[in-house]
Amino acid sequence: MTTVKPKLSVGDIFRFGDPENGWGYGQILRTDIIQYIVVFEPIFGAEAKLEEITASPLLLCGWTSDARFFSGDWQVIGNKAPIHVVFPEYKVAMSGDTWVTDVDGNLLRSATSEEAERLLFQTSHSPIAFEKAFKAYHGSLPWEARFEQLLCDHKPGKASV
Repeated sequence: MTTVKPKLSVGDIFRFGDPENGWGYGQILRTDIIQYIVVFEPIFGAEAKLEEITASPLLLCGWTSDARFFSGDWQVIGNKAPIHVVFPEYKVAMSGDTWVTDVDGNLLRSATSEEAERLLFQTSHSPIAFEKAFKAYHGSLPWEARFEQLLCDHKPGKASV
C-alpha cells in the first residue's frame, strides 16, 4: 500500500487531539520543506467553524515539519485566508558578524548589539513539541522551559502574510 504525502497549502487549518479530550487547531502561514504554523489558544470540544478558530487568540508559533500531517495526526479540515501577523526576525552569524533576517531567511541588516543579544537563531521544532506545549499550557502535562520558545508574541492585524 502506498501512502500519499499530503499537499499542504498556506491557509490550511488543521486540528489535533481527539473528541474526548478536545481539539486544538492551527493554521499554516508558510509552507516549503517545513511549515511556519500558528496554534490557537482554545481547546474546542466539538467541531469548530473556521471563522471561530481564526478569531481566537494565538498561543504557539514557529517552524515545524510535516510529520504529523503525513501520519494523519494533524488533519487539515479546511482552508481560509491566512491570519495577519507580524513575523519574528531572527539572527544569523556570518563571517564574524551578526545579521538580522526575516522569517524567510532574507538578510535585512547588520544586527545592533541589542538585537544580537535578544534575537534567536531560526530553528524548527517537532510537531509533537507543539502538541506537548499546547497540552501543558492547558494543564494536562507539566510545563517545560523549552516550550517558552514556542509561545507567540505575534500581534494580529499588524502585517500581512
